[in-house]
Amino acid sequence: MTNVSRVIIAAVSLLLPAVAGAQDWQSGSTMYMLKGTLVADQANAEKIGYDAFQITFVGQPTAKNRWIGIVSANTWEGDSFTAKEVLDNIIPPVLVVDGKAPLLKQLSDAPVGSRVALEGMLVPSSGNYVLASVRILSKP
Repeated sequence: MTNVSRVIIAAVSLLLPAVAGAQDWQSGSTMYMLKGTLVADQANAEKIGYDAFQITFVGQPTAKNRWIGIVSANTWEGDSFTAKEVLDNIIPPVLVVDGKAPLLKQLSDAPVGSRVALEGMLVPSSGNYVLASVRILSKP
């Protein structure tokens, strides 16, 4: 084997894991835990959290849309660094929320100013978030 071939093989071996890891946030879905405050608009969501997301509800009128200022995000494994990176790459910043009717109602009926904890399956490539749990931590 020539020196050039060895250099190419070594370079590919070193770069392949980095390229695969850089694309990992888009692949599949995984459980994410999000905490934040529900607010009326994007400007207030940006003031509260490090990420601001519009929440739209599958099958609901757009009048039910609201915003959340996210203050904490974790993957199922507890990785807040990956969770933040994934959220930063959802463009536009919209979570399309679906799930069982009682969970959707609990989230959509929570008053502006409520602090919430959400758990669900997130599909980063689409922003779809299927709720598994909604907890209202405090109301205004």
